[in-house]
Amino acid sequence: MAQLRFPVEDFPITGLGTLEPANKLAGFSSIEQVDVETRRLDSFDIRDLGFIKIDVEGHELEVLQGGKETLARETPVLLIEIEERHRPDALETVSDFLAGFGYGSPRQALSRQNYVFRSLA
Repeated sequence: MAQLRFPVEDFPITGLGTLEPANKLAGFSSIEQVDVETRRLDSFDIRDLGFIKIDVEGHELEVLQGGKETLARETPVLLIEIEERHRPDALETVSDFLAGFGYGSPRQALSRQNYVFRSLA
């Protein structure tokens, strides 16, 4: 279980929710917490997987680490939103991690924070 925290003003702003304890959600007077179940990508044992979209506000590496078996077995195309404001070295870190699974250099797509990674195999 993990603690999902999100700001509450007149209503919950769930789009700004975070599992990151270091994110203090500064500037908000009220924070609500909810227990949420978390699972590793590999625990789903998905087969014949061609594409994954990841948008996790700075936790890209953790998601990928939880999917090592899936990445090695399926080598899906990945569309990952990576914003350096969450982690200044995120693009390099994710790229290096994925290179270990045979993925090539990322290509920007859709916007300047979205990157496509494809297996070179």
